[in-house]
Amino acid sequence: MMESANHSLGPIAASSKLFARRLLTIGENRLELLTVEVQEERERLLHALWLGLGVAVFGFLAGVALTVALVVWLWHRSPVAVLLVLTASTPASPDIFIGASPRSSATGKRSRQLSINSKGTAHVWKEFSSEPARIAETIIGRGKRTQSRPTGRGMG
Repeated sequence: MMESANHSLGPIAASSKLFARRLLTIGENRLELLTVEVQEERERLLHALWLGLGVAVFGFLAGVALTVALVVWLWHRSPVAVLLVLTASTPASPDIFIGASPRSSATGKRSRQLSINSKGTAHVWKEFSSEPARIAETIIGRGKRTQSRPTGRGMG
């Protein structure tokens, strides 16, 4: 009886060893694929950083070339005017490219740009009256309702 039990465990043990070996092989392959993916992603990121750096350097060189061309082209007319234009446009150039608001030279903080709506309604705030607030405080202070409660189907 004992011999037949050992005989039947032989194929089960062999198949479980085979299953464990295949499972380890699959795990090893998955881990290898993961490391390859991480390495490829790292290379893509590095490539993107190099491209960004190249674009930044190209933009800087284009700005320098434009500045030099402007100076050479307009220097004979008025050197002072060329220097004034370059001096005035240099601090604003980064803000133009990134779409930022101008900075206050005293504090270094960005100033708030007025929107079209705030420009059109600025006069309203200057003529602001506290009369509606006073009326509301008076009504709330009395505790009386000025309008009747809605009654009807579905109300309440």
